[in-house]
Formats: sequence, C-alpha cells, structure tokens
Amino acid sequence: THIGEAVRSVLWQTEAALELIVSDDCSSDDSLMCAQTAANGDPRLVIVTHEARTGPAGARNRALKLARGRWIAVVDNDDVIEPERLERLVASAEADGADIAADNLLVFYEGESRPSHPHLPAASAHWVDAAAYARSNILLGGGAQLGYLKPLFRRSNMNSALYDESLTIGEDSDLVLRLLVAGARMRVYPELGYRYRKHASSISHRLNAPAIDALLGALDRLAPGSDAPLRRALERQRGALLN
Repeated sequence: THIGEAVRSVLWQTEAALELIVSDDCSSDDSLMCAQTAANGDPRLVIVTHEARTGPAGARNRALKLARGRWIAVVDNDDVIEPERLERLVASAEADGADIAADNLLVFYEGESRPSHPHLPAASAHWVDAAAYARSNILLGGGAQLGYLKPLFRRSNMNSALYDESLTIGEDSDLVLRLLVAGARMRVYPELGYRYRKHASSISHRLNAPAIDALLGALDRLAPGSDAPLRRALERQRGALLN
C-alpha cells in the first residue's frame, strides 16, 4: 500500500492549517492502520468509514460532507503532493480570483523503467472555460487531458455540488465540468505539485460497457445552454464514447 506516503505528504505541507480526511471504501487490507501509523498521532487526521463499498465518488462525497476547510483538495491514496503545493495553490487562486485551481502533474511509473514526465506541456498560468475543459477530455482526442489534474475547489463556490456516484471512472472531471458550466472560474498553473503514480492496479485507464454508459448518462445531464463551443465539445465526447 502507498497510503502512508500519501498521508505524510499531506500532513507535512507548509500550509499547516488543514485537516486530512481519509475516506475508507471498505478496504480489506491494512490501509487504515498504515494511514494511522503514518500520521503518528497527528490530530488533523480524520478517518471516515462506510459499511458498503460505493466506489471513489461515494468515498469522496463522504469526505466532502465532513470537510470544514475553505478549500477542498483531493489526493488519491497512491499519489504524493509536494510540500509547498497547498500553500502555493491557495495563494495563487485567491490572488487571481479562481474558484478551481490545478497545477501540473509529474507522472511517474512504478515497476517500469520509463522516466517520469510532466502531464501537461510547459505553459504559463492560464484560465480554462467549460468548452476548453470538455474538449481536452475527449476520449482518444489527442493531447493531455485536463481531467487527470487534481484541482483545489473553493468551498463557497461548490454549494451542494457532489460527485456523481453513478460514475466509476471520470468522476473528478465530471464534477469540474459541472462547476464550470455553473459559472466557476478555473485556472491552471504550470508548477509540478502533484506526483501521479501509474502502476498495474491503476483504474484510471480502464473502461468497460457499464462505465461508458454511466459517462454517457452524465453527459446527458449537462445543460450547455447557449454555449455553442461547449455543446460541440460535448457532442464530440459522446461520439468518442459511442465509437
């Protein structure tokens, strides 16, 4: 398990005013014990459990309902964040007036000799609207998908927004897109603050028929309104999923 490394990377942030909520989705291994050992008694660690497995969206929602912070960050249990990441992203987002802030990923491979690399090509900080975000996430569309980024969310902008628990994959990008359609402002920063681990048991690259059907259902629930570029991007997303 990698959760101990993930827990330490959060609790060792230069921004110390935080709470770390570990949302357990009925794990059958020693993940919770590893998390508690890594925290070494730190009172900022909060563990929430559930009696039935719900998948990543349900686990995230349970944590969201408990969270008290001004900003919400998601860190997967097999990833790591750089020590200054939260302090830097929150300061940048508040200075720029962003509601969603994301930095670049450093992709690294476990069990392979492939070198690590940034997910996004080098670029300056920039705003991302709903249409641009949707275009970047088209299946097999080429280029780096923004949906892989792990944003921070301004809590006051989320209102009652939650993850769609019908989704077993793509739940992060679906939430971001719904917030953008509702008027949230997203800014992407070039710094490499999030270390994204790829390994044999990763689920982010797995698609099956039920997962595709759920993604199509989520697209149907989006309302692009008069945003013609967004409507075209969603149509391309749908076409890619059906092919």
